Amino acid sequence: MKFIAKTDWDRVHELACEIANATGQEDSVLTESKTEMLMCVLKELELVYGPCSKITATTADYTEEEKRPAIYREALRQAKVEGAHSRINSN
Repeated sequence: MKFIAKTDWDRVHELACEIANATGQEDSVLTESKTEMLMCVLKELELVYGPCSKITATTADYTEEEKRPAIYREALRQAKVEGAHSRINSN
């Protein structure tokens, strides 16, 4: 898996918590707003770090249900590539 700086991933975690709280309060407007913000942060991180299974899988988690399977498959493909590179680089 690619390394993502903790400070960068903390932004994702914070928004995910805000989405969970808004969902728990049944505030669909706030949930949608925070989800849009999260997607923007994930796109920013992908620009910085490149395609990454962690980013792609998180994107799938917050995507419309019918689109999730294809995005999860892409995250799995990326994870396999990242794992292969990790094994090569660790030797």
